[in-house]
Amino acid sequence: MSFSAVAQTSQQADMLQAKAYLESLIVQRFTQELATQVQAEQFSISAFLTLRKVEKKEPDLDPIADMDIGFLNPEQLYKEYASEKNGLGNYFENFVVNKVTVSVGLKAALGEEHQKEIEKWLQERVAAEFGKIGVGVIHTIKGPVAVDEKPAPTFLDQLKELQGLAGQLILAIAILFGVMLWKVMSGKDAANGSGGPEVNINNKMGEDGVGGRGGPEDSNQSQTISQELSLQEKVDKVAGQIQEVVPKLLPELETIIGEWCKAGDQGYIQTALLAQTVGKVIGRLPIPAKYHKEVVIYFTKMNSLGLAQRLEYLNLVYWDLMAALNLGSNALYKPFSYLNEAPVETVNQVLMENNSKLRTVASLYMSDTARMSYMMTLDKDAKSEIFKEAAQLNTLKESEFDEMDRSLSGYFGDESDELTVSMQSAFPKLVDALPLRETVLLLKDLEGDSVYRYKITKPSLAFFHQWKESYLENYLGRVSSEEILAYLSLRSDLKDIILPLLPPRMRTIVSDDLNRGSQIKPEELELNLSSMVSKLQEMIDRGDLDLMSAFKEPSAMENTSEVRDVA
Repeated sequence: MSFSAVAQTSQQADMLQAKAYLESLIVQRFTQELATQVQAEQFSISAFLTLRKVEKKEPDLDPIADMDIGFLNPEQLYKEYASEKNGLGNYFENFVVNKVTVSVGLKAALGEEHQKEIEKWLQERVAAEFGKIGVGVIHTIKGPVAVDEKPAPTFLDQLKELQGLAGQLILAIAILFGVMLWKVMSGKDAANGSGGPEVNINNKMGEDGVGGRGGPEDSNQSQTISQELSLQEKVDKVAGQIQEVVPKLLPELETIIGEWCKAGDQGYIQTALLAQTVGKVIGRLPIPAKYHKEVVIYFTKMNSLGLAQRLEYLNLVYWDLMAALNLGSNALYKPFSYLNEAPVETVNQVLMENNSKLRTVASLYMSDTARMSYMMTLDKDAKSEIFKEAAQLNTLKESEFDEMDRSLSGYFGDESDELTVSMQSAFPKLVDALPLRETVLLLKDLEGDSVYRYKITKPSLAFFHQWKESYLENYLGRVSSEEILAYLSLRSDLKDIILPLLPPRMRTIVSDDLNRGSQIKPEELELNLSSMVSKLQEMIDRGDLDLMSAFKEPSAMENTSEVRDVA
């Protein structure tokens, strides 16, 4: 073996020994630190170093010159060379670290969030410890694939299996006994010369689909099941659509139900199906009193209604509701439709010549656009008069409604058919035609069935003076000081009620602004009021607020859950 080969082997051994020692130190240090954050059995750490050998400087072997030979001072030599390393040295002085890689293996049970936290810690720790030469790597430790082992059967399981086998055995014996009995009886009849008709059993079984080959009955049965599942999916889909539409039609629901019930049996079925479909969503339906008994009778029979029939009637219900939603509850008839085409000035002039009741009814049956245009032409007193009339309207006799329509049609060259009309939807439509700043003032002192129905079904800012203190305080905690200031600029009469319920800081801000008497532009006022209504609606939608429970004293009409229809 040559000297160079021995030297190379010695260098490699030194490098491996140096790497192993340094890597063990790094692993030990990082393991101790990470164990303070994660259980030791949840991770494993390894380190890998890349080393580079440092070339030593060759010693100066030149002989000492004559001039260098002189007196040696031992004390001076000790001072100069005492701090130098031992001549033997160690293997670290021959190598330089090029790269340090620290790998951390984590078990999947730790979860993705913890893995991200540990990865962040590792990168920061390696960078701080080793700088640019340090690299941190995260791995997921793969465990053995879990194999579900079936538990050994218990005595009870074995007993059940034995019971099943015994049942099958008894059934087989019974069938065999039946066949033997049938053969005996058949032989006896043949011996007695029975004149009964001969029946080909095989043909009969083939006709019935019970023979050795699969007859049409099996395929028909599977087809029937498939059809029923398809029908059930369609029924569920339409029912879900109805549940989405009905809350948008609450003010007009009684009118729609009344129109259905006038049609007889079909209408009763539609009403009963609607009650069954949306009862858990909106509660009791506003069924006219004179139809209540018939609807209850049909409601008890709904469970026996076939899927095909149920789907057919649910489709009728859905499309009637969609027509009412998009076209209004008067979609089947169009009284006062001539008002939508006439100039608003002409309409205003004609209606001013008639009483307030007729003006209210006519404005109800205008289109939304025509109604808003008409309401904008009225002064405050005229609007107030219409609102007071609408608050008192509940139902209208057919003859009176027909006379109103007939009297106006003469001005516009149109006629209407005879109708009986529920007026409960008049109030919400009139409210929607006005800006919020006007409704806050117009509605606050109104009373009547329509007002009560409106304030327990629609988010309104006009009735805070009738709310229970706890409900009002809960709502006020969700609005801003700008919104409260805008509201109190209209309803200064509620200052003593609202201010004590506000948080201290907001109360101070609002009080100071009110004392300064700053003016708010109509556009800003409307924007703040609209935001308050939106927050009120959000509370209702989330179930944080029940309007019916919010009021201090129920209306005298609260118990009238079924509005009486026209006699």
